[in-house]
Amino acid sequence: MPNVCGQRINLMVNLEQIKADIAARKAMPAWGAHTSIERIRTINATLPSFSLKTVEALVEMLESCNSTKAINDVIAERQRQQTVKGFSTEQDDTYIGGELAAAAISYIEPMEAASYWPADWHDDSFRPTDYRRNLVKAAALIIAEIERLDRQLPEGGL
Repeated sequence: MPNVCGQRINLMVNLEQIKADIAARKAMPAWGAHTSIERIRTINATLPSFSLKTVEALVEMLESCNSTKAINDVIAERQRQQTVKGFSTEQDDTYIGGELAAAAISYIEPMEAASYWPADWHDDSFRPTDYRRNLVKAAALIIAEIERLDRQLPEGGL
C-alpha cells in the first residue's frame, strides 16, 4: 500500500474519474425505446466507479489519512460558513480588498477587531467566543481567501 501522500494522489485521480462517471450518468436520457441501449452502455462503462471494490478502497484511503481534530474542525467551520451562513464562493470572489483575511485577523485578535473587521460587513456578524474557536473561524476564513485567490489564477497556473 502506498504512503498517505501517494494515496492522496491516487484518490484525486479516482475522484476525477468518479466525477466524470457521475456526470455521464446524470446526462443519460430517460428510459425509452430509442435510448435503452445508450443507457446500458453508459452504465456498463461507468460501473467500475460505483463498484464495492472502489468504494472500499476510497474509504480505506480516507481512513488512513492522518487528520487531526483541528483540521477536521477547520474544514467543518468552512463548510458551516457555506451551508449554514450562506457564504458562497461567488460572494467570496467579491471580496477583493483583503476582507476575508482582515476578518480572520479580527478573530485572531478580537481586541483589535475595530481596526480590522471589514467596514462594509455587519458588526453583528463578528461573534468571537473562546480562543480556540476564534482560531478555527480565522483558519476557515483564511482558507476562503486562499480559495478565492486560487480561483483568480489562470487555469492550472500559479
